[in-house]
Amino acid sequence: MKNEFYIKKLWFTGPGIEDSPVEFINGLNIIHGANDTGKSWILDSFDFMCGLDHEKFVIDKSTGCDTVHLEVETGHGTVTMTRQLGSTKIEVESTDPRIEPRQYTAGNSKYWINSVWMKIFGIDDTVKVIMNENAKRQSLTLRSFLNLLCVPLENMNRRQSIFYTNGGPFSKTAMKSTLLYFLNEEEFEEYKEVTGKKQKNAEKKIRALVKNENLEYLSELKLAVKKEALSPEQVKERIAQLMQQINEAQERITEATAQRSKLSDEIIDINEELKSASLMKHRYQILRGQYHSDIKRITFIIDGEQKLSKEKEPEHCPFCGAEMEAQRGVEYTEAAQAELQRILPQLNDVMDAEKDIDQEIADHKKRIQECEEESSRLAQLINQDLQPAIQELQNQIDMLQESVDSASQQGIIEKIEKHITTPKKTEDGNEDQAAFKAQDNFTAEFVSDFNDLLNTMLTEVKFDKFSNCYFDFESEDFDIVVNGKKKQKFGGGYKAFLNAMVAIALHQYLSEKGKHGLGILLMDSPILSLKEGGSDTSAEMRRGLFEYLVKHQDFGQVIIVENSIPTIDYDGAKCEMYTHKEGDGRYGLLIGYTE
Repeated sequence: MKNEFYIKKLWFTGPGIEDSPVEFINGLNIIHGANDTGKSWILDSFDFMCGLDHEKFVIDKSTGCDTVHLEVETGHGTVTMTRQLGSTKIEVESTDPRIEPRQYTAGNSKYWINSVWMKIFGIDDTVKVIMNENAKRQSLTLRSFLNLLCVPLENMNRRQSIFYTNGGPFSKTAMKSTLLYFLNEEEFEEYKEVTGKKQKNAEKKIRALVKNENLEYLSELKLAVKKEALSPEQVKERIAQLMQQINEAQERITEATAQRSKLSDEIIDINEELKSASLMKHRYQILRGQYHSDIKRITFIIDGEQKLSKEKEPEHCPFCGAEMEAQRGVEYTEAAQAELQRILPQLNDVMDAEKDIDQEIADHKKRIQECEEESSRLAQLINQDLQPAIQELQNQIDMLQESVDSASQQGIIEKIEKHITTPKKTEDGNEDQAAFKAQDNFTAEFVSDFNDLLNTMLTEVKFDKFSNCYFDFESEDFDIVVNGKKKQKFGGGYKAFLNAMVAIALHQYLSEKGKHGLGILLMDSPILSLKEGGSDTSAEMRRGLFEYLVKHQDFGQVIIVENSIPTIDYDGAKCEMYTHKEGDGRYGLLIGYTE
């Protein structure tokens, strides 16, 4: 099942280049061609629009480019992001009611671009995952699983598992916890963070106070917290009221959006009617012109007949003087007058019809203006009234959650009181909780299904001398093992190939059975190192990989950049070639820039 969201368009603008668009489909996309054409910049640009530090972005203004744009179809609307080189600001335009159009930042702030991406993925940006054995938690953010969406060349050939990031704040435990969340939305709320050193020192101070018979301090502290806290029932009731108001506002947004859609359809229909009316008016104008011409012609005939009737015919020949017989001419006056009487009523009918059609055109234009004004009013209602109202209601809910925290603090103080007044066997109270092991939480069903998928895939792509494989979820390697041989022991081309297969399998599995799909997979040169090997086996594997991707385009969007691709039937895929030759197709990613 395809995810609803996908990258529709990536484009570049600047004073030294032409507008340089790259358009994608929600399926397989392949950009291939010579070296130094900017193919890899597609992955770098996606990373840039996900919040990469601008100082690390590879495209600079010497290329003639100064702005990157990205358009994403979300299933709820369209989100367009614009970021200038050297800037931390990202402008977001959105028709998706979940996403507020405004300026966001690349770094962590109130309006962090991460919140936009998490809404696109359908994940609450308050989700936290466990990051170590002590059950300490960190926020689940886009950049914590970006390595599963975007696999640049340096990661494609790596010995380490593609699940792990290169350094940074995201531990191996956090990556496994992230995978568990995508599989089951599991946050392991039963695990409580084991007290850290700083907290332990604070508890020792409290125990010292108690040992000195100073329980009065805790009593006063509890009373202070109690005064500020609301009861759980009050908080629950108030949150329910606020949620009801949020739902009502969201329903109004949905209703207003539907009304705007209907107005847009009505404008289209009226424009069609307006075209027909304008065409009819043009025809009436032509017919009226013909009637006027006929009237002029008939009037000319009648006037001529009248003047000729007053002229006296000569009685003698002007040359010989002989008498001449009177010649009786043909008269047209009566016929012309009859024709004139027939045309005049028809002309009046045409002129009346013109007046009616003019009124119809005026009515259509007036209705179009009314529809546009109403659509503009609804857009203003959504963007300036309803969405800010929803945000304000959400802020109130957040404040109520803080009140819940105060109630929790009171409960903690009561537990400390009970703890310090009870005979203790140990100094620490956190020894009963077992260490958190993320790998122990992958179900047998998931492990079996994922391994079955990997075996099916490696069979279909004709992996060299393939017999069996499995993914080692239990070891620190957290990686694929083929024919009993760890991935790290294969050559560079085979490592890159296996990394690609694992990434594809993960996307396919989550699309079919996960709570959340990853939706987008970008890979740089998965078969480049295999191509350099040049053997018949590697050629068959290269064909097998692309044939598999062409056959299975239903699990989401895949974007591959590669130097050269095998000759197969790419039915349903979108392929584009960069030639590195001026005047021969598209030179490279940035149109107008050549090295």
